[in-house]
Amino acid sequence: MSHPHHRIIRRVTGWMMRHPENLADGERQQFAAVLAHCPELGLSDPCGMLTSMNEDAFWQLIEDCRPMEPDPDADLLADTLTERLAQSPLSLTIGFAEQLSWALYRLDRKEYGHDLGGDAFLYARAAVVAAGRTEFDSVLEDSAAFAPYATDLIWAESLLYTPDRAYRRITGEEWDRDTRYSYESYSNTEGWAD
Repeated sequence: MSHPHHRIIRRVTGWMMRHPENLADGERQQFAAVLAHCPELGLSDPCGMLTSMNEDAFWQLIEDCRPMEPDPDADLLADTLTERLAQSPLSLTIGFAEQLSWALYRLDRKEYGHDLGGDAFLYARAAVVAAGRTEFDSVLEDSAAFAPYATDLIWAESLLYTPDRAYRRITGEEWDRDTRYSYESYSNTEGWAD
């Protein structure tokens, strides 16, 4: 049986992910009351919560956490990111999840994944993100830069679970995550249009 505190955490997280500005009046009032009693959530501006980590901060965190030694599957990167996020306010984990989903969504395009299955394409896109902003921008500018990730099957699956692992460490609960953009393969309908 779930503890009442855990149900409240799930509800508040749901409100955050549905974007506080879109809540019904009653939910908005409840949300404000929870935030007033829980300053440790680090959400002084609930409507700005989803932007608590902007794109520059996201890429800087990736860069700061990238290991010096080889990390072919980005497992070391994912572990370091999880540790860093778990030591931060919950809002940063949520912001990280949003930025990660946005980056993966932007790579979800026909010119990159036309020959790959869904999981392989997702894990290869995650590897591009794990490689850092310079590589990510290079791939966005020239689809040929994605070829090594597709042909050599360079994957970074573990990066996908970083926000969920940090959330679990912070709250003690599993996260039913729902970001603004889906990172699942083929979800960017504009990127797959003819």
